[in-house]
Amino acid sequence: MTTYQHVYNPDQKEYPQTSEIGDDVLVDSRIPQNMIINWTLKPRHLTRQGNTKGIYYVMGGKDQYRWMPKNRDGSPKKKHDLFIPWPSDFEKRKRLPVDEKDISIFNALLVKRYLDSKNDAPFMPVGYGGRFQGDRPQVVRSGDLVYFDVDDAGEQVTELSYSAIWRKPVGNLYDAIGKIDSNLLPWNPDRKALTPAEALFGVIEKGADGGRIDDHAHNLASRLRFHDAQAEGKVTLPAEAQTLKILASPKPPSPSLYFRDSHGVYVSKQNLDLSKHVPNGRKRYLPHPNWRQTGQNGKKYWETRSNENQHQKLRVRPIPEETTYRFHIGFENLSAAELTLLRRAIEPGEGFQHQLGLGKPLGLGQVKVVIEEMKFIDRSTRYSLAGWKASRYSDAVRFEEDKYLLDPQALETLLHLGRPGSLAEATPVCYPFDEIGGQRPYNETEGFKWFVTNEKVRPASLKQHMKGAETSDNLPTLESLHSISLSLNIRGRGPKNIVQKIKGKLARKWPCCHVDKVDLRIREVVLLVRKAGIPGVMDSLETPFQFDVGNAHITVSKT
Repeated sequence: MTTYQHVYNPDQKEYPQTSEIGDDVLVDSRIPQNMIINWTLKPRHLTRQGNTKGIYYVMGGKDQYRWMPKNRDGSPKKKHDLFIPWPSDFEKRKRLPVDEKDISIFNALLVKRYLDSKNDAPFMPVGYGGRFQGDRPQVVRSGDLVYFDVDDAGEQVTELSYSAIWRKPVGNLYDAIGKIDSNLLPWNPDRKALTPAEALFGVIEKGADGGRIDDHAHNLASRLRFHDAQAEGKVTLPAEAQTLKILASPKPPSPSLYFRDSHGVYVSKQNLDLSKHVPNGRKRYLPHPNWRQTGQNGKKYWETRSNENQHQKLRVRPIPEETTYRFHIGFENLSAAELTLLRRAIEPGEGFQHQLGLGKPLGLGQVKVVIEEMKFIDRSTRYSLAGWKASRYSDAVRFEEDKYLLDPQALETLLHLGRPGSLAEATPVCYPFDEIGGQRPYNETEGFKWFVTNEKVRPASLKQHMKGAETSDNLPTLESLHSISLSLNIRGRGPKNIVQKIKGKLARKWPCCHVDKVDLRIREVVLLVRKAGIPGVMDSLETPFQFDVGNAHITVSKT
């Protein structure tokens, strides 16, 4: 159940959100209550039916109503705006209790969103801004207008939100990673051993809250020194900056990408619980097959083709392709096993491409790193009489690989991810797209559509989640679902819920498909299937399929 309600404080008689445009907000009464409306009427507009008192609820705008962008006629451009008529019997209506714990959870989510976005306030209702100041901001306040959900009995409020789409706490990511291996967490007082990478690069101990420990901290200096890379020759950057496509990767938790249960099975967003479910592992962007391509308009693949959401897109002047840089790494007191690990991190294997800098999801920053030579200093000779006038580096030192610290399976997986040939031919490298919703590969808008479709489909066999990188076959992919249309014939009169009845019958008949739509007007049934399964599904659909719903006789057949 989701609806509107005013969290009311008897001691506070003012109604929020009306002060921006007056205590009486007037709209055409022909507009249904609680419907999202377009701003076609000015505030205080008198209708033929008279005045209607209520609350005008606007999402967005940072607390300045006049800040909102305007259309040509001067009306605000806004997508989320509602008029909520104020009931005359409001004072007599039943109050639903709200637990302080739920208010605290809601407040904590808002503050976390604010901090995660580098002090950029969440999308808040107009009039509710300026609430994130101080060490412990109280964003949720008495008198706020909110969306809410209730328990099964309808007696207790269980969740709150300022919009119809809300977040819920799913647990602590830090603890979820620690359950896989405590050594995956930053160096802290509870850790007992260093990883090989930490032993090479050094560590600074963090407290339980992630803050730095100043007294009695266990820190370790790095034994590596990375020096600046110098270009070979002059590097000429493009004269004009170029606009990238949006670099908007799905943010955690997004369980279909980032989490799984203990059996590696799909976890829905609704059921995600970090006390039970675990992260998939480290994310790595794949080598991009299209990054060199130029379209008919002269734009590179990674340049935007859309004028929407320009404020979310970055402008760059990328370094030209085939530019060569040289740099060196100083190391000291490394064992043979540690030096072997460092060399394989720099050169994992033939054909491997590293990724540096901005635009990795779009194929930018793909680089090949080559070790040209390794030089050693023999300290005992260096500081002897014989070494006084000798070269700094010694030819007498011989290095033999020690693979003790190498994990062969991990190395093979890394190579598999970093080689362009690991992708099946013609596989688009992009975030998943929803072909049913009209999207195509490299779509630039509404990146959430695939995830919405993936959540709603039944049966569970159609739900997809990102699997680990297998080294024996091509890299795993996420498919866009495809539709199969069937004709629907109805004879006789069925019950009011005939559509639901038909869906249930078809779901039981063809459990490999998701019954997406039953359209009585055009007599059509639409099934959703995975692309790879279309031939098998079409063969398995035994049609015509005939059944009765009430007094109606239904026939479903292939078109």
